[in-house]
Amino acid sequence: MKIRRLLKKEEKKEERKADVGVKQPSELEIFCGEDKEVYEAFSSALLLNPQLFKKFSIEEVLKEANQKEMDRDFFGAGLCYLFAGQLSLFNGDVEGVKKFFSRCQELTGRNYLILMVVERAVKKAQEYYKILEAKAK
Repeated sequence: MKIRRLLKKEEKKEERKADVGVKQPSELEIFCGEDKEVYEAFSSALLLNPQLFKKFSIEEVLKEANQKEMDRDFFGAGLCYLFAGQLSLFNGDVEGVKKFFSRCQELTGRNYLILMVVERAVKKAQEYYKILEAKAK
């Protein structure tokens, strides 16, 4: 009896392994194509829902970041700078992307690959957001 249970468990494990198979690329992976560096950078930097950007301004986000820094909430401030960097990416502002992601990196200790490919990432993000905007219409 125990052997049958063990064999069934082994069969199920084999089925699960077979199901894993080949991973299908995401839309973002397809969009980035061969530029794996930009794809990796986008995985932690690109906000996929541009509707959020229309609700906030960089000025508001930076004001909140400054307040959080004064309150010594460095993690919260880092998140605000992350969002400011994402807004800059959406707006096509290369200098803003560099400035805000760098500040976020300083405050949180997390490395952002986007800082190594800023110009390419901003250009690709602009293409991506144009496609999303066209789909929304």
